[in-house]
Amino acid sequence: MAISGKTKSITPILDGKIGIVKSFDTLTAGDGAKKDELPGKGELATRTTCNVFEFLQKNGVPLAYIGRDGPDTFITRICNMIPVEVVVRKIATGSYLKRNPEVQEGLVFKKPVIEFFLKTSGRKFEDTELPCDDPMLRWDRKGSVCHLYFPDRPHEQGHICQLLYPLQEHSSLKRDLMTCERIARHVGYLLGKAWEKLGGALYDFKLEFGKLSDPKSEKQIVLADVLDCDSWRVIWEGVQLSKQKYRDGDKLEDVLAVYRVAAALTDKFPSMSV
Repeated sequence: MAISGKTKSITPILDGKIGIVKSFDTLTAGDGAKKDELPGKGELATRTTCNVFEFLQKNGVPLAYIGRDGPDTFITRICNMIPVEVVVRKIATGSYLKRNPEVQEGLVFKKPVIEFFLKTSGRKFEDTELPCDDPMLRWDRKGSVCHLYFPDRPHEQGHICQLLYPLQEHSSLKRDLMTCERIARHVGYLLGKAWEKLGGALYDFKLEFGKLSDPKSEKQIVLADVLDCDSWRVIWEGVQLSKQKYRDGDKLEDVLAVYRVAAALTDKFPSMSV
């Protein structure tokens, strides 16, 4: 039975070890408050994701991705997903400025900033009620304390609580996050160089990770989910190749054009050397 989200579904096959990921033509913004159907978007998003994953695979990034399937589907290994979204920021913009109002927009970070956000649904994580969805997660790297913060407020004003998912009881979580950070930095380097070669600038992007359940993998952490225009901010020849045009209320044909350009440009990724 397929498991469906807002913009894609995954159908398990082969005893649930492998899955078919299908991208929909659905576009959403504001946690689903805004929603439209954009014929062709699913195929373009899948094409972009496959291009990017094949480029990363060639450069040694561990992936759940196996290969292309149909125009709007690809094959993946089934993972136990880590309930955290990892954001890599190379240039200051977006919500980062709300949390750090002293930083000027457009600042190029000497070293990419890595941020973690707890994935929630309906303002809940497991049985814990929270005042917002997807709060920022920060932890003491020398200890085992983990805290949540509002994602749209300065840190000193945005503390919510200590995460009721104590690292002492889930000792692997801290280690998992450190592994995710290491992989994310490598992905940031590779994608930054690839877009640079095409005349673009990568501002930021988000990743999701999972653990392979195959005993031979020793619970290896891999990059999973998708990586397309809904995942990044890229500026190419003055055009933002993300779904920001949709958030800004542009015409749907102009939004689809962004997905077309991104797919055409990333067609060059699999054969690219960095």
